[in-house]
Amino acid sequence: VYKWHIDLTDALGEDCTLFTNVTGGNWKNMKNPRTQALLYTFRREEERPDLVSLIRPLGVILMCEAKKSLVELYNNSSEQTLAKHVEVTNNLATELGDAVPGWSKKEASSTIIPTLLWCTDEDSKPTSDEVSKLFRAFSAELQGGGYDGPMVLVGLEVIKDSEMKLSTRSYVYHDGGNTGLVGALATFLSGVQSVECEVHALTDD
Repeated sequence: VYKWHIDLTDALGEDCTLFTNVTGGNWKNMKNPRTQALLYTFRREEERPDLVSLIRPLGVILMCEAKKSLVELYNNSSEQTLAKHVEVTNNLATELGDAVPGWSKKEASSTIIPTLLWCTDEDSKPTSDEVSKLFRAFSAELQGGGYDGPMVLVGLEVIKDSEMKLSTRSYVYHDGGNTGLVGALATFLSGVQSVECEVHALTDD
């Protein structure tokens, strides 16, 4: 989370983070970093995203769920990670969709992009097929969970090498529509991270 927060901030030249759910951080309040306007207050037991970033040039908000590995993002018997993130995304899309003092109509009209973030070691990176499998499952959860935004999804990966240096890779998945948004996201993310941005259709084999 912190790596992508720093890289996105550096790329944009300003703090773009509305919220981070990190140890020792402010878990309670979501704020506009430009105005410090309070946008949402989480209840202590409420499910929260791990990173929420406003990419102003594109008019999008990356709504991120983060885990230590890609496999931990899959639904399992103990924690329905994808289903919970769909619920969080739907809720915050509603909350952030209303203009309030310090949160303009333009900011409130930003497109929410459901996003997954994970870490990996250089020698055990998930394959493209494994990443695609995850995002097809995520797409199915979104469709079944009442999500009504564009089916454009982002993956953010942090890669650690043998010397503990961090690099990043990103992914954009789409359903064949919203080609302008897909292209803009891919171009932007390609300029942020140090590896590459891969673009895939959700219907690809």
